[in-house]
Amino acid sequence: MGHDAAGELMQRRLFVDASLAGVQEDESGYSDFRATARPWYKQAMALPEQSVSTAPYRFHFLRSQGITVARRAESGSAVVAADVPLYQLSVFLADRPITRSSHSALFLPG
Repeated sequence: MGHDAAGELMQRRLFVDASLAGVQEDESGYSDFRATARPWYKQAMALPEQSVSTAPYRFHFLRSQGITVARRAESGSAVVAADVPLYQLSVFLADRPITRSSHSALFLPG
């Protein structure tokens, strides 16, 4: 989220690859979305030095199910969050080598 020259709230998305390098940026125009009103934002602000995550829900923009993972910035004045589609988690787990004695598991905070 950011503001235009007149102070209006604009929505901006940054897509990153596995190494967190930016691969695409999208400014989708004006928005009434307020991260500060979301439960994950409030939880992250209340729990310094801890990551928080949501139960799966439908992402409006991506039109798919996923979770949001968030953590309060060290400064305490912001929250960094990432939306993770469930299909990406499935791909991640499927790409792990499986042997007779191995197991894959995904642990989320909360």
